[in-house]
Amino acid sequence: MERRFQGIGELERTGYIPAGSADERNAMSVKQRLLVCLTELCTELAQASTRAQQFGLKDARPGPDATNSQDMARVITELVAVIDLCREHGIAIQPGDAKAIYDAK
Repeated sequence: MERRFQGIGELERTGYIPAGSADERNAMSVKQRLLVCLTELCTELAQASTRAQQFGLKDARPGPDATNSQDMARVITELVAVIDLCREHGIAIQPGDAKAIYDAK
């Protein structure tokens, strides 16, 4: 089953965030849900990377037509989207400057 992350609306539809107006949502609840989503995507990325390491980038697991490489690309795309949502909701998860990113490489 291929998932396509569509932002807060997607989180509402999947049950990560209770549906309703912004006033009805608890802001902390949204942050907690985004962190859960972030954790799950990081876990998915680790699993996809492990499959690629064990079976190769072009191999596909039974079921979906996507290769391990395509699975990793999909999860990374979703992860970047969640990181952006985290920033929008006041969760600072990116280094503050380009030097810190460069040094981490």
